[in-house]
Amino acid sequence: MRKEDVTLPKLKTRTRADTAKIVPTKINNRKVTLKVVDSEVRKGGFFSSDYVLYTITTHPLGWRIGRKDADFYTLRRILKAQFPHVLIPPLPLKSNKMTQKFLTKREKQFQRFLQAISRSEELKSSICLINFLEIEDLKEFTKANKIFEKAKYGKSIIELVTEKG
Repeated sequence: MRKEDVTLPKLKTRTRADTAKIVPTKINNRKVTLKVVDSEVRKGGFFSSDYVLYTITTHPLGWRIGRKDADFYTLRRILKAQFPHVLIPPLPLKSNKMTQKFLTKREKQFQRFLQAISRSEELKSSICLINFLEIEDLKEFTKANKIFEKAKYGKSIIELVTEKG
């Protein structure tokens, strides 16, 4: 059999499945810089232990908020449920260390996580992410998170949110 005699089958072109379009938010379609600028050990109450509060700034919007370790893990869990088709960056393992060297390293890890999220238009369309970056009142933020954690997110391809829609 000669090479000229072999014909390859024609490949079919791929078709795109229709998906939901991105809902515009305050941080969509613009370059946003998210920075973890500080960490502070706060004393817990009578029944709770000490915790670390990380200060996050959002440029150019000028938002400045404080978030606990657990808030980052909650955000990642909600984003994974909301966007199963998008790779959500990992977070560092949970730890109770509170040395300055450890906290500085952790700030960098959380900042890397936020920078990776800010490169995705799909993730920037998440209201949960907007709440994470904007809501200063801790009780209001916790209440909003509970709503997102209880929400049922679509499993079919039509319900997925993509940039092309």
